[in-house]
Amino acid sequence: MSEFWDNDIPGYGKTRKLSSADKKKVKTLVTDIITKLSDEYDAETADAVWVREVVNRCMFPNIEQKRSTPTFIDRFEQYLNEHKMAENSYNIYKPTLKKLKRYEAYKREIDGIKDFHLYVETITSDDYHDFEEYIQSEHELFKEYADFYSQFGLKGVSVPKPMAIVSITFMIRHLRTIHHWCIRQGYTTNKSCDQVSNPDPTLGTPIYITLEERDKIYNADLSKHCMSIQMARDFFMFQSLIGCRVGDLRKLTYDNIHDGVLTYIPHKTMGRQGNSVDVPLNSKAKEILARNYSDGHLLFPKHAVTTNTAALNKEIKRLFTICGITRVVTVRNPVTGADEQKPINEIASSHMARRTFIGNLYKKVKDPELICSMTGHTKGSRSFTRYREIDEDIKIELVNLIN
Repeated sequence: MSEFWDNDIPGYGKTRKLSSADKKKVKTLVTDIITKLSDEYDAETADAVWVREVVNRCMFPNIEQKRSTPTFIDRFEQYLNEHKMAENSYNIYKPTLKKLKRYEAYKREIDGIKDFHLYVETITSDDYHDFEEYIQSEHELFKEYADFYSQFGLKGVSVPKPMAIVSITFMIRHLRTIHHWCIRQGYTTNKSCDQVSNPDPTLGTPIYITLEERDKIYNADLSKHCMSIQMARDFFMFQSLIGCRVGDLRKLTYDNIHDGVLTYIPHKTMGRQGNSVDVPLNSKAKEILARNYSDGHLLFPKHAVTTNTAALNKEIKRLFTICGITRVVTVRNPVTGADEQKPINEIASSHMARRTFIGNLYKKVKDPELICSMTGHTKGSRSFTRYREIDEDIKIELVNLIN
C-alpha cells in the first residue's frame, strides 16, 4: 500500500483502490501516533527506540494491554518523576537511564532475546552483573555494531567511550537505588539488589594549587591576552576564594551578598537538607567582583566561559600554562585505576578551584565542621575526609607534639 501513501497529509492519498474504511482506519492510527508522540516527548530521552515503542503501542494495543506489569525502565522513569531531587542529581541519573534503554535494545536486537525487559519483580544479581559488563564494553560494541547504534543518534560527546571505574560504580548504584525504592513502595519483595556488591568508589587524593600558586595567577598581567582568559582567571580565582561549585557560582547574584557575607543554598543539597552556606568575602574576592560588575544582577556577566563548563575548563588549562603553573602531580587514571604523572595544567578545571579553597583552609584551620559550613559538604562526607590525608605538614606537627 506504500504507493498510495502521501507524506504531506500524512496518510493515504485520494484513490479508489482502497476502501473508505481502510483509509479512515489509517488516518485514525496516524492521528493517534502523532498525539502520543507529542504528549510523551522528552528531549532528554527521545530517540528512535522510543519512537518505535510508541508506534508499536498504537498499532498493537492488545499486546500492550497484556503487558500490564511496569518494567524496570518504567519504574526508573517513575522514580525520576516522583522523587524530589536537585536538578544536578536528576541529570546524573539520566545517562544511566539511557544506557539501560540501549542495553535492553541490545539484548533484544543483537543477542536475539525477543521481548527482553528487566522487571523489579524478577531482576537477579546476574542481571546486574550483565548490565555492568555491557557498560564496560559498550564503547567497543558501538564500533562493532554501528548499524544498531545508529538508531540512538549518538554523536560527539554522546558517543560511548571507555568509562571510569567510579562512573560504572555509580550507574550500578543508581539501579540499586531504584530497586530499593521499589521495595519501600511495595512494588516488589525481590531483594536481589542486596546480593550485588557495589563498594564505595575509590576516590583519589584531591589535587589543588597552593596559596603561592593561586596568588601568582591572581597577580598575573593578562592585559595582552584575550578576554576569555581574563574572565576565566577571575571566575576561577573567585571560586577558589568562596569554595562553591561552579553550577552555584553561575546563579549567584548581588542579592546573595549582605554585609560582606555571601549566603546561598548549595544546589546539590537543595531539597534534601537545605542548609544555607555563609562565606565572608575577603579583599581579593571583593576586588574581583568590583571589576566584573555589570548589570548588578549576576555576580559574573554572561560569557562563554561563565556559562559553558567545557569552554571554562579549556581556558583554565591555558591560564595555568600562561602563568607557569605546570608542576607534575600524581593522578589516578579514571578507567584503569592506575597512578599516572601529569602536569597540573593538563588536569586543571573549575572544580580544582573548590578544592583549592578547601585544601588551603584545612591546612590553616584543620576544623572539618567549620570548613564544611562554608562548602556545603554534609557531615562525615567521604569526599571531604580525603583532605585529612594530603598534608605532610599535619603529620609533622603531630609527631612534634610528642617530641
